[in-house]
Amino acid sequence: MWDVAVLSEGQLRITFTEIVDPASSIVVRVEGEGSNVEVLSALIVDDGLEVVTAPLVPGIEQTITIEGVVGANGLGAGCSLAAVASYRPTALYASDIQPVFDRSCAFVGCHAASDQFPPGEGLVLTADRSWGSLVGISSGQISGRVRVAPGLPDSSYLVQKLQGPEGIIGDPMPQGGLFLAGSDLALIELWVEQGALDN
Repeated sequence: MWDVAVLSEGQLRITFTEIVDPASSIVVRVEGEGSNVEVLSALIVDDGLEVVTAPLVPGIEQTITIEGVVGANGLGAGCSLAAVASYRPTALYASDIQPVFDRSCAFVGCHAASDQFPPGEGLVLTADRSWGSLVGISSGQISGRVRVAPGLPDSSYLVQKLQGPEGIIGDPMPQGGLFLAGSDLALIELWVEQGALDN
């Protein structure tokens, strides 16, 4: 009855493989791992394609359910059909990862360079120095651990410090309990998994 493809973050393309009534009002339910169900209303356009804004998180499997589609013959066509789509983009350091550090970490007194207030553990997360301070560099807190091990998020001390508190020394980061949003943490894990590139 229909196929679904993920075009980009927050965008689904639903293609109907049978003729449907263009006046059908459909309900699209999107449910991700560990997330609440989001309900979106949409109309079928004349060519049978619909682009729906949905709360997709990179790397998280999404279940998409469509209800209320009426076939051209007036009968219900494929109610409560479900498909699974997984949005796995390439995580780009400059446009995806650095902005997370800029918002949450790269401040004087935390992880910005300053003569008066040295950055915590010598880790500088400003745009000009962050990648070189992370990838393949010793954690400084646990012997033999590196801050970022390309391709290995579970072995990267940065990821562990952001997830906290098991297996780390000191407090989880960022300090003060203002921890990263799940989507930001998922992006960092995806970036490490994809090789921690300076891209």
